This record gives sequence, structure tokens and C-alpha cells, in this order.
Amino acid sequence: MTMESRKKTSLFVFAAPLIMFISVAFGIDPFVSLALFLASFLVIMGIYPFFIELTDERGPMW
Repeated sequence: MTMESRKKTSLFVFAAPLIMFISVAFGIDPFVSLALFLASFLVIMGIYPFFIELTDERGPMW
């Protein structure tokens, strides 16, 4: 993966903690927050391939 692609996809990691924070902050029912988590997981898995760019070159890992 290219460096730019890694930076873009690293933002997906923050989806789960953000949903947990929103559900706790607004007192959302646990079943609704679970449904939001699952829906966001499916959306992220659906759009993830469009954010990936591959390269043949070796670059730094950071």
C-alpha cells in the first residue's frame, strides 16, 4: 500500500471509539449502539477497497 493510502485508511480505526463515545454521551440504548456499530462496520468494509492504492516500490512504514 502507498503511504497516502495507509494514512487514509488509518482513520477508519476511530469509527468504533467514536460510536462508543456517542452512545455513552447521549445515553443511547445498547442495542441501538450495537446496530450503529454493525452498520458502520459494513459501510467501512464496503468502501475500504476504494481507499487502497497499491505500489511496487518499497517505502517507509511510517
